[in-house]
Amino acid sequence: MLAPWRCAVEIKQPDGSLRFGGYDYSTNYEGFPDRARQTDWSTPERRKIEDEFVKPKRAFCALIWSYERDRVEVLVAEQAAIKSGLVEVLSDSDFSFDNDIADFVLKISKQGQKLETTYSLMPKPRKIEAKVKAAFSEVKDTATMDTLLRGSHPLLQPTQFSSAPVGDSEF
Repeated sequence: MLAPWRCAVEIKQPDGSLRFGGYDYSTNYEGFPDRARQTDWSTPERRKIEDEFVKPKRAFCALIWSYERDRVEVLVAEQAAIKSGLVEVLSDSDFSFDNDIADFVLKISKQGQKLETTYSLMPKPRKIEAKVKAAFSEVKDTATMDTLLRGSHPLLQPTQFSSAPVGDSEF
């Protein structure tokens, strides 16, 4: 688990323009030199506002098992209700971990839209299934949340390239 700051960033294009470049993570609130500019949502053009930047938000990041998609995934939660619910669950002695795997499930529900959206979190004790243990065992050595701080995805391993020739073929 990790609780870094998360911020939208922009990347410079060859023509000098800026484009949304995803999200970056840092342990430092000021650790985002490429922060995205604020968007003026009051205009149809949705133009960017110069010298006004997106504010970083504290995120809760963890490797989880998705029963809906039947695989290990990365949870990134910025919503206050979800973060406070997680803190409450993790501090409750009824919900524990077995070899770094939670022996409970969390049902996260969403109601409403836009500014009227609310989230709720419901924990339920549950035995750890063999397939869940096997899946976490498979990614245990390579999937660490601190890779987010280095600009990588915890579940995607970098491709290894080699300049060594392959076989007897020439190019």
